[in-house]
Amino acid sequence: MLVAQASAAGVEVNDCVRYFYITVAEEMGMQKVGPEAITATTTVISPTGIQVDGKGALEGSYAAVKNVLQTIPKDRNLLLFAVNDDSAIATWRAVAESGRGDKALIAGLGGSLAALKELRTNPQWIGEGSVFSTHWGQYLLAMGVAIVNGATPPPLTKAPQIVLTKKDVDTHYNALGKVILLPPLVLENRYLAATGILQKFGNIKDL
Repeated sequence: MLVAQASAAGVEVNDCVRYFYITVAEEMGMQKVGPEAITATTTVISPTGIQVDGKGALEGSYAAVKNVLQTIPKDRNLLLFAVNDDSAIATWRAVAESGRGDKALIAGLGGSLAALKELRTNPQWIGEGSVFSTHWGQYLLAMGVAIVNGATPPPLTKAPQIVLTKKDVDTHYNALGKVILLPPLVLENRYLAATGILQKFGNIKDL
């Protein structure tokens, strides 16, 4: 497993790649590592896990991944993940140019137009995480109205998020990268529905 993080972005941002390794390791029987053991300076996570600092950028990720690929035997299958779509796209480019694309699978994070195109057209691009940041405003409006109406919000009102696959990407985004449908409200966010604000947008599944 090869993950590209952005050390300068801090723990909160890099949790995505940290917990990606932890989750996949449990699913695939790889060596388990606690989250506290994967820091901004960690390079070798385990015998089958490597982390590079791509700085969350195209050039930085491309250079870091291209460099570390020289240390990974060419017969290894690669599972790739990065802290954002720029980093993921650069990671894929470095792997593909090395002639190892047919032995690699990748997931992106961000829901950018370029990454959504990869998800639709690239057989090796198998997932794309999205937090629908362009539509947080309607959540904030509903939250504000709920508070004015006397509701006590939970400690955390979560942003809408989903891991898109080839099967459902067209349900949530059109070909121009515009949001069609947001995922259902999670349990903690159900209080937002009582305001009636979100229903006016008509773009949340099951609402």
